[in-house]
Amino acid sequence: MCGAGFGRPVNRGMRLRAFPQNRISWRRHTVLATAALLAGASPLLAQKTDIMVLYQGDSITGEVKELNRGKLAYKTDDMGTLSVEWDKVAHLTSVNYFDVEDRYGTRFFGRLAASEEQGQLLVILSDTVRVRMIDIVAISRIQSSFWSRLDGYVDLGFDFQKANTNKQLNGAAEVKYRGQKWASKLAGSTYFQNQEGADATSRNNLSLDGRRLFGNHWSALVVGTLEQNQQLGLDLRWTIGSGATREFIHTNKMTFLTFATLAYANETYDDEEGSTNTIQLPLGADFAFFLFDSPKTDITSDLTVTPILNDWGRVRIDFNARVAYELISDFTIGFRFFDNFDSRPPSETASKNDYGLTFSLGYKF
Repeated sequence: MCGAGFGRPVNRGMRLRAFPQNRISWRRHTVLATAALLAGASPLLAQKTDIMVLYQGDSITGEVKELNRGKLAYKTDDMGTLSVEWDKVAHLTSVNYFDVEDRYGTRFFGRLAASEEQGQLLVILSDTVRVRMIDIVAISRIQSSFWSRLDGYVDLGFDFQKANTNKQLNGAAEVKYRGQKWASKLAGSTYFQNQEGADATSRNNLSLDGRRLFGNHWSALVVGTLEQNQQLGLDLRWTIGSGATREFIHTNKMTFLTFATLAYANETYDDEEGSTNTIQLPLGADFAFFLFDSPKTDITSDLTVTPILNDWGRVRIDFNARVAYELISDFTIGFRFFDNFDSRPPSETASKNDYGLTFSLGYKF
């Protein structure tokens, strides 16, 4: 499958006595506790003493903040916080302590040091581990604040036409958090349209999921959602479920994961008395692609196929896609596409399908 081409390279002579998350957990906890104490005790940590060397030869003194989605956040005194493409970095050193993750799901803990060879990073604690920089997908500062681990965006669009007093409002937002053991995502979207001579229509979604991270890109998943869609006659659907995810691709330019959950849902339709309870089996995949050359582009999509177990033959399919181009630093323009399908909605008058395309301006953080 997607992960089949990612065989781990063999570099003979390397000392690879690392402490990955899925091995020797008691020793890793001891290492983390030691690193945290040293990080809190050293006065050097308050100074910008890290060194970043680029392939073009520039050497910059500053402070390593984090590596995420192929961009290294590097804080300097004179130039502010730089956002440096990871494949432009030849050497990196820091006296601070970090959690370093490679694309195979292995995690290493320690200080950062430059190797004698370009394109390699040394992670030093009780042992020295040599990691190819091309394989590193995330670097997080140990004891870094909650806010520094957040990543997300906000999109907003509005249209108005005087001729028929057509008004459209659309918005979407997403916030992600990733720690050493846990990850979570809060996402929502809204769409409202009002036109003279026609009924107003709206569509709203809100979801929250939490993941417990394990080794080899596996994680346990808990998710809850709220949905409303007037086009489909859906007043409210709330869902809660749990399952597992598996990340097959995680590089500095692309991620791909699949998930499976067992969920319980309660649905209320506008022309039905009471509500309907269902047992569901959502199966799906998330894909993201990042392009750093001008124009900087983010492409994300997710597909969920949901068989209804206690209403056999009924299937829901939900697809969402977002494309965002960076205009100036962190400000974007782009569009979103959504498609919702229900093969047999409980309401006889409800539409089976709803889809749309919206344009918006956004800000990412």
